[in-house]
Amino acid sequence: MTEGAAREGLADPRRPQPARAWVRAAGEAEGWPPAVVDELLLLLSEVLAADLAGSGRHVRPRPVRLLADGTGLEVQVGGWVAGGDRLGVAAAAVTAVRLEAPGDGWVRLVADGGCPAPG
Repeated sequence: MTEGAAREGLADPRRPQPARAWVRAAGEAEGWPPAVVDELLLLLSEVLAADLAGSGRHVRPRPVRLLADGTGLEVQVGGWVAGGDRLGVAAAAVTAVRLEAPGDGWVRLVADGGCPAPG
């Protein structure tokens, strides 16, 4: 990705591996430290697991956007997410990524510290 680039796709909560691989590959390609990428993946997994637990059998793939602007890396997951307690515990366990839910239909996982060195 280049500065300001965005990628979009779908993440199926029942099969999160493709979305996780996609985010990992993009984070590594951007030069983000493995620890930051791992925290993004942890929170992405928790968002998808909370969706799966809250939706029962009616779960559908969710839109996912990955944004990089040269100073930050952000994963956005579309739609309402249940399981706020579970997500709160996961968010408290990470140090380099923030979980934000501003009420606009997207849950944001934001890494803006520990960014890669300018290349």
